Amino acid sequence: GNYRISILGFADPRGNAEANERLSQRRAMAVSNFLRQTGAIQPGRVLSPSAMGEGTAAPGETMPTSDDEARRVVVRVVTPKGQLKQ
Repeated sequence: GNYRISILGFADPRGNAEANERLSQRRAMAVSNFLRQTGAIQPGRVLSPSAMGEGTAAPGETMPTSDDEARRVVVRVVTPKGQLKQ
């Protein structure tokens, strides 16, 4: 179908906020590069990776309860509403 891959990088709240923003961007970029290089997903389907920094949660996600959980990348398949089956 007409799907896209969304990639969000996160960091834990320890350390400098600007450094954590850069770290979360590098995490998201690493996953994006991996997906593009595997050849299993067309490169045009992978959206630009996004840095979420620290202390945030992706839409529909609960806040992490530990620093380990905060250091993560969220990958989602995004489809247009009209394509979803009821």
